[in-house]
Amino acid sequence: MNSKDLEVKRKHHYVWARYLKAWATRNDVHYITKTGLPANDSVKGLARELGFYKITTFNDDDLLYIRTISKLASEDLQRLHMGFLEDFISISNLLKARARDHHADTDLLSQILQFNVLEDIHGKIERQAWPIISELRKGNTALLDDQTQRDYFCFYIAQQLVRTKTVRDKSMAASSRNLPDFVTSAMRRNWWFVSFMLGINLGKGLLETPEDRHFLIENKTGKPFLTSDRPVVNVHACMNETQLDNPPEKLDLYYPLSPTHAYMINDSEDYSHLKDQVTIEDVFNLNKRMAETCGDTVYGSTRESVLQVRQYIPQWKR
Repeated sequence: MNSKDLEVKRKHHYVWARYLKAWATRNDVHYITKTGLPANDSVKGLARELGFYKITTFNDDDLLYIRTISKLASEDLQRLHMGFLEDFISISNLLKARARDHHADTDLLSQILQFNVLEDIHGKIERQAWPIISELRKGNTALLDDQTQRDYFCFYIAQQLVRTKTVRDKSMAASSRNLPDFVTSAMRRNWWFVSFMLGINLGKGLLETPEDRHFLIENKTGKPFLTSDRPVVNVHACMNETQLDNPPEKLDLYYPLSPTHAYMINDSEDYSHLKDQVTIEDVFNLNKRMAETCGDTVYGSTRESVLQVRQYIPQWKR
């Protein structure tokens, strides 16, 4: 055990800072602030929230809620869910036992369990995907021929889609509009685990998508791709007709990897032409969708690129 194992990790990124460095100059990226102005700051302080992955203890209602959602999935996925759940039940029981003799806010072990465990799991997922991301940014897809590496990458993309602040907040808002208060309350308490569980489901779905619907996009236009605080987005045409509170029927997932490369996993063939050539219009349209679906901001390698789409960010939409 080293000293870092005894540090409480409270500052949780819901978009990986190392990923954002592809848009950075000396660790700083351009983005639009909450006041609508362009800024340039370190990736270490962006797309971050204190205690975002903080885990909580379970009561009987929490476990019933989680198991009810799990039963909507296939039996093999349910087994995966329950394996992770059993581990977190053990942590929950330990936290409850510690609480009898220690105050959770000052007890170091309780703090480490609450703040570090899920954060460390996401860190492991990121590290497993990093070699693939690095090669894809160079235009090399060879690592994806290895099934293990493909598993790592798809699971990473799936978790990145569901783990953001925007997805959490939109899910809570939809629940509060359509479901009883006790369900919304259970969702709010357990979102940290439910979102992880949904990421497992999505990862399996992405792996089952035919290989010819997985492809790398290379942008040679000189106009950079943007990313955002919600970097994996569904750009399928069905999103134009999907009601706000309803899940989409189809997925065309777009994930920018750098200003010059992006990856797609698609149900449709609407974007298949991007395998061969990307135009300036294509880049603009993808950047526009990134802005329209973001939570608070977009991130870019230049001031001009983020300003160009500011009008499409929800709170600045004209």
